[in-house]
Parts: sequence; C-alpha cells; structure tokens
Amino acid sequence: MNRLNGLFTAFAFFLVNKLYGYVSGDVPGPHPDAASRFLMAIFPLAMMVISFAFSFFIDFKPAPAAPAAEAAKE
Repeated sequence: MNRLNGLFTAFAFFLVNKLYGYVSGDVPGPHPDAASRFLMAIFPLAMMVISFAFSFFIDFKPAPAAPAAEAAKE
C-alpha cells in the first residue's frame, strides 16, 4: 500500500473535487468542513476496509526451512 500512496492521494483529491468542489486551500469550495472530514476520516476508513477485504484473498505459502535449521536438527 505504501507504493500506491500517490495513487490514493490523487484519487482522494479527485473525489473531494467532484463531491465538494474543493480545488485548493485558496479555493476550498462551498463545504470545506465536509471536504476536510472526508479527507481525514472517511477516505482512510474506506481504504482500510478495502485493504482488510483484500487480506482474505492473500495466501502465503510456508517458507522452506533454512539450511542452518536443517543442520541443527541432525
């Protein structure tokens, strides 16, 4: 998720622009309070829920034993 940070940020500001008319700090649109709430609380929560859902589809295979661990067993 860290490598996708720029994509998430761009998407969040795109949504704020379309939903609340936010352009910048100088042109905050008609509802800057709602735009701020969206950026600070709603969007991160939505991304966490999506990430949590994706985690159910990831399956990591067990790693093979290291050669040193095999030698210690003998």
